[in-house]
Amino acid sequence: MQLIRTILVLIAIYTAGGLILLEILFYSVLCKPFYRCWAITAANNECFNHLTFPTLEMAFDVSSIMLIMAIAGSIAYQAKLPFKRMSIVIGLLCMSAFTVVSAALKG
Repeated sequence: MQLIRTILVLIAIYTAGGLILLEILFYSVLCKPFYRCWAITAANNECFNHLTFPTLEMAFDVSSIMLIMAIAGSIAYQAKLPFKRMSIVIGLLCMSAFTVVSAALKG
């Protein structure tokens, strides 16, 4: 149980670090200067059409969701539940798979 807790903390750090990294990249590297982010005609194309940012965001979203699903799947496998309850858990994990597909299609 301690191993799972440590892995969950590492996943949380990875997700928060990815969010912070994406925000820093977008506001200081990709869309520079910042005040042109809401301009109707921006000098920098990245500020206007946002092509790179959603791709990077999708990569972090999908990878963090897959890590969380791996933890949930391993816990469900170790639980040794009856078939009816295990099918409910598998259904919930399938909803997580839908989240991954949605994030991939969004990007």
